[in-house]
Amino acid sequence: MKNIIVIFVLFVVLLVSCKTERDKIHDIQSTSEPEISERQMVDLLIDLHFVDAYLGNFQKDFIEASQTRLHLSKDNALKSLYGSVFKKHGISQREFYQALRYYSFHQEELLSIYEKVIDRLNMKKDSVQLAIKKLKEHG
Repeated sequence: MKNIIVIFVLFVVLLVSCKTERDKIHDIQSTSEPEISERQMVDLLIDLHFVDAYLGNFQKDFIEASQTRLHLSKDNALKSLYGSVFKKHGISQREFYQALRYYSFHQEELLSIYEKVIDRLNMKKDSVQLAIKKLKEHG
């Protein structure tokens, strides 16, 4: 019986010490400045939202084509699509997630970023609608 109690106490001490170490890492990660500038984050988020919109409309077709032509699994096909966005911006996935973590703890900055994202997406939408209107008038 004593052995079980000793093992249980050691387990609890180990668990608490691991949790404390995780908290320290979490605090460091959440407070360190991101490697991605606010402007880069805006540009990156816009492209990621375009990818999400594309996948919302064509995910089945994209995955089927990727599996057939490139022999990729569904997960790898999606990773390659998002990976191409990171590559376009010269940003690693780790840098993006580190910045996202930082901004999630600095909500004023995140709000500012998303206001810019929304403004730019609205400008793109207006531009597309204007182009469609001109095509209809001339075509």
